[in-house]
Amino acid sequence: MQGNRNGGRAALAAAFLLAARGGLFAQDAQIYHGEGAEFVISNGGKLENVPIAPDAPLLKSLSQGNAVQTGPGTWIEIQLTPSGTIIKLAENSSLTYNGFDEQGRFLDVNLLYGRIRAVFGEQGDPASRTLVIRAGIAAVRMEGGDVGLDYLVAPPYPGTQTPRSLLRAYGFRGQNMVYPFDPAGKIINEQGIHLNAQESLYMEAASSLVFSERRTMSEEAHGYWSDHQFTGTAPLPMPDITLAPLLNPDSLPPPESIVQAPPASPVLPDLAPYFRARRIKNTAVAFGILLSVAGGLCYGLADQMADGNAENANTIRSISYAPMGVGLFSLFTGLFYNPKKF
Repeated sequence: MQGNRNGGRAALAAAFLLAARGGLFAQDAQIYHGEGAEFVISNGGKLENVPIAPDAPLLKSLSQGNAVQTGPGTWIEIQLTPSGTIIKLAENSSLTYNGFDEQGRFLDVNLLYGRIRAVFGEQGDPASRTLVIRAGIAAVRMEGGDVGLDYLVAPPYPGTQTPRSLLRAYGFRGQNMVYPFDPAGKIINEQGIHLNAQESLYMEAASSLVFSERRTMSEEAHGYWSDHQFTGTAPLPMPDITLAPLLNPDSLPPPESIVQAPPASPVLPDLAPYFRARRIKNTAVAFGILLSVAGGLCYGLADQMADGNAENANTIRSISYAPMGVGLFSLFTGLFYNPKKF
């Protein structure tokens, strides 16, 4: 009887842990504060317009797979459980909340477009605090500190058809990692790129190339989030939201350019010898035609003079052979000579 009771308690405890784990890993994120008029939550294709009342509390849950979108003049603040990490989604931005991965190793959000700031929380199990923020061409693996991301898709360059993906990741505090993706969504650099405090990574993807450049943090990015600080009170204890001051750019390392993907095609060969040979060929053909025509005209003139002045006609006819011979040789040489590109 005691064994059955202990077995029942063990089963109940296991079921509770599984339920807690499942509930936690599929747990919601809480939208706890908003500024502006309203925002939109998309749940399985169903859209919900959520009004923001200045004096009324706001607490909306985001379940796994939900997307949230802000319009002009609207900012919202989100807290992730159980870590307490807080996110501020800027106006004209959209993100998808993906919840925990299957092993419960990290929380996952996807910035579809716009701007975001995330401050790392240290509540709950340290093993499940990591936050991964995906943004089109890269992902930031956040294990501390305070970071911001801006992501947009820009028109293609003139003469091309592929839109450009532009990403700017910047660190206010702490050191985190950025992992660039190829067009298929596969990580290009398994080692990642360090995103240091007071630095920005500018990334641009065109075709299968991802170009990165490390710079000092811009005054625009710092100024934007200085003007749009976290102002709400979250359900869980909040991390330190103090925005680190912008350091003197002269005290930081110079810009560093990085190419994060191999070229989509082989390096183009040096075509200068080919174009030089083409010019020689065309010159030979033109020169051959000119000399052949000149020789032919001389030969025709000699035929017309044959009746009146046979001696001069023979002289001119003899002279005409030289340009005709050289011209025909140059013409056929140019026609049959085809230089190779590489």
